[in-house]
Amino acid sequence: TVRARPTVHAAPTYAMVSNPGNAVQKIASSDLASVVFSTPCAYSFVVILLLLVGPGVCLASIYFVLSDPHATKEEKHKGVWILIGTTLFVVLLYLGILPKTLNVRSDGSIGVVTWVPGLAWAFVDVSRATPLESMMEQIAAVGCKLKFATSVQKVVLCRRKHGRLDLLVSPSDVKGFVDAINSVAMSLEQDQVPFV
Repeated sequence: TVRARPTVHAAPTYAMVSNPGNAVQKIASSDLASVVFSTPCAYSFVVILLLLVGPGVCLASIYFVLSDPHATKEEKHKGVWILIGTTLFVVLLYLGILPKTLNVRSDGSIGVVTWVPGLAWAFVDVSRATPLESMMEQIAAVGCKLKFATSVQKVVLCRRKHGRLDLLVSPSDVKGFVDAINSVAMSLEQDQVPFV
């Protein structure tokens, strides 16, 4: 069995929690279940390179704007500020979506902690987790899913109940993450079985 360990937060943090109507709620961390397992996310070198493309293109465009002989000084300044704003927007978007840490919680939910301090996405009703070890399994798993997988080598498929979208994640500790989810899910199922 997996023992729940209490977490202590110096300041209140918030999580985005999906509800049955597919809406998103912002709730305080004190209302969330305790974290029973936590692991950093794994990132492949290829994924990191792809993530650098967006900001890299914006920053490279600044050079072309400044070196344009036909543009006036005012047009160059305006173009540079637009590109800097675009770059900052892309970086902030990445930080708010890309996973930093994965938490398994005692209520059977998975918390995806982002790079923005205090921001996490919580996905409830996880029934089981399965590691996808081969490329063929990963290709077969492609479809209508919530994709937080950031590694090619470490991918876990998290099945969810009640018609909710399944989840693809990339924990650094695949075995520990899968064991924690399946243990919590099994414990919750046993708690729901009525005594005869």
